[in-house]
Amino acid sequence: MSLRNACAALLMMLTAAACDRDGADDSPTAAPRASRSAPVTTPETAVDTVATAEPGLSRNRWATNSSLAKTVTGNLTTSLESGRGGPLVMAFANGLTLRLERIAEHVGADRTGSGGATFAATLGADPNAGIYVYRVADERIYATAAQGGVCQRDPAKYVALSEFVNRNGDWTFAFAAYRGEHAPGPQAERDPQFCGAYGYAVN
Repeated sequence: MSLRNACAALLMMLTAAACDRDGADDSPTAAPRASRSAPVTTPETAVDTVATAEPGLSRNRWATNSSLAKTVTGNLTTSLESGRGGPLVMAFANGLTLRLERIAEHVGADRTGSGGATFAATLGADPNAGIYVYRVADERIYATAAQGGVCQRDPAKYVALSEFVNRNGDWTFAFAAYRGEHAPGPQAERDPQFCGAYGYAVN
């Protein structure tokens, strides 16, 4: 065999070997690809943020948008006594005033007490909305409040409320009143004794 023929044969052998290696890289066993339908093995930590505001800080006038609020409280005005984080005053058109002191913060998905109810379900809020829990420091019920206070004939002990943007993009104010001795929240050892939930829209 001539030198030229030997070189040509060697070149052909090297080319075939290279092709075999390239073909092996495409095999399922050499480079498995993740299936789009494979189960997710890591938790999804991303959540949709929901605009939430401290009650009484930016928006102060609210009109009723639930039947219970129209019957019991009427329209609502909120104010902070001493700025951010201070006592919250809720004054209702029907003749009720609540002075509230904040004691805890939660999110809508948190349980309200020993049962399975959540703040989101109780208030009609988004599970990711911020929830503020207040102790009722003072509840004043005037003669014009024909239905009594926010717990009707019982004194209110706690209020859980949220000021948030709803699915329609509108600011909403909602609160739930409780008459029990235990504050609502995941830590509650006993039923906080829910009285009713009240809803409002920006006035």
